[in-house]
Amino acid sequence: MISGTGYSTKLAAAGDISFTGTLNTIDVETLSLSEGYNLIGNPYTSYINSATFLGASTSSNLDQTQIWLWNQGLDDYEVKTAGSDWVLSPTQGFFVKATSAGTVTFDKNNQAITGNTFQRASKTILKLWITDGEKNRYTKIDYIPNGTKGFDYGFEGETFGGASNSLSVFTHLLEENQGKNYQVQTLPNTDYETMIIPVGVIAAADKELTFTAEAMNFPTDLKVYLEDRVTNTFTRLDEANTKYKITVTNTLDGIGRFYLHTSQKALSVTPNFVAEHVSIYKANSSTLRIAGLSQGKASVKLFNILGREVLNTSFTSNGLKDIALPRLAKGVYVVQLTTGAFKVNKKIILE
Repeated sequence: MISGTGYSTKLAAAGDISFTGTLNTIDVETLSLSEGYNLIGNPYTSYINSATFLGASTSSNLDQTQIWLWNQGLDDYEVKTAGSDWVLSPTQGFFVKATSAGTVTFDKNNQAITGNTFQRASKTILKLWITDGEKNRYTKIDYIPNGTKGFDYGFEGETFGGASNSLSVFTHLLEENQGKNYQVQTLPNTDYETMIIPVGVIAAADKELTFTAEAMNFPTDLKVYLEDRVTNTFTRLDEANTKYKITVTNTLDGIGRFYLHTSQKALSVTPNFVAEHVSIYKANSSTLRIAGLSQGKASVKLFNILGREVLNTSFTSNGLKDIALPRLAKGVYVVQLTTGAFKVNKKIILE
């Protein structure tokens, strides 16, 4: 076995695995990694702090904000952010994302004596779970001091993109949304009622989905609601044994239908409420994505900075709509979205 390389093992029956050979006591350099996801492994019989490993200069060709570990309880990979200071066990394998090809070095000085596996959660945490009766998935919000509504380096973690998944739940950023799917997102631990979190779901058609939530160390009287903009309902999920159950008739793949709210008061859907929280952003260089609309007819116009109309189209919304953009010059554009209930303008930048 090559030191620093990750291996996947499948046993024919339950039992122990033994490793024999000389212990690694020096720096270990991996084989050259390809750009994208790579499986590597802790080459030592001691623990390694993932944040220390990611922050080392010898890891500069990696996405230094996150790694992915297999969770046998979920039967899925889950993200660990650099900010979580996750401790890697002896010989543990994990996925990294290389931003460019090259080797990575494990520094012998980054070894730790203990893994500190017993951890108590003192942070304010909201976990949203989803199940289709066979698989269980979750997305997590950490409310922290000095957190922002945009990207917090080392504290946001994306869902694993190295394999397809028939069931997934994730969130998008509240500000500067780039369409990335986060399993872990951080937000400020203040002004909870002003933050409405877009929730994305990947699920097959004709599946019964059940949503539940865990709210840990929340302020007194703060309630957690899941909004469904297709059924125009709010369901409280922070109370014991509460759940929201639906059967989806069409395949779900993205945001636009579900939103998480934290509020001290009861909530209801109004046109102004929906207008404030519609997401309009570039899905890619040639696609404009509109998420968060209730079902119904809508139209969208696009204007350049001189006020010239460069796009005009109508559509029927089902929560998420992708619109193909014409070939346009780089610059700032204004999107004008109109429905039967409201009109909203938002700026986008095409690069």
